[in-house]
Amino acid sequence: MKVFTWLFLYFIATESFADVDYNAMLSEIRSKPEYVLLLPEAQKGDPVAQKKIGDIYYEGDGTFAFPAQALYWYEKAGMQGNLTAQILAGDCYYSGTGVHKNYFLAKKWYEKAAEQGNVRAQISLGDLYSTGGYFFPKNKLKAKKWYSKACESGSFVGCNLKKSIQDK
Repeated sequence: MKVFTWLFLYFIATESFADVDYNAMLSEIRSKPEYVLLLPEAQKGDPVAQKKIGDIYYEGDGTFAFPAQALYWYEKAGMQGNLTAQILAGDCYYSGTGVHKNYFLAKKWYEKAAEQGNVRAQISLGDLYSTGGYFFPKNKLKAKKWYSKACESGSFVGCNLKKSIQDK
């Protein structure tokens, strides 16, 4: 009898959560004043507005987050050269936030920002090559290259990571 009771309670609990209305949650995000003001500019192609729309979806800001939508907007802004959006798109692919982990796409986005001199992206690329994983090959020489670039830009972290690669 106890098994039946637990199964019944489990069924009731799972059914009550099955009615989560994601459209209502999206509507809640889309009714936020900041979103309403930024969306027309983002749709016109403003990379700053696109990145901010991505942030709204990523953070949820009082409601559920929608990281896949955030990534969509980060990529749109990143394609237009927005450094922060490029790094955030790389982070999404690296961590699997909103998508399946894909180190090759993370590399693509990090490289866009790193080639523009962004230290954070240079260190992220170094980390990616240093650790490898998810079919992405380790490459200590490339890791050292990106850590060196970060070090040359004045990054203490980049210098320490470069030194740690040399010590191994």
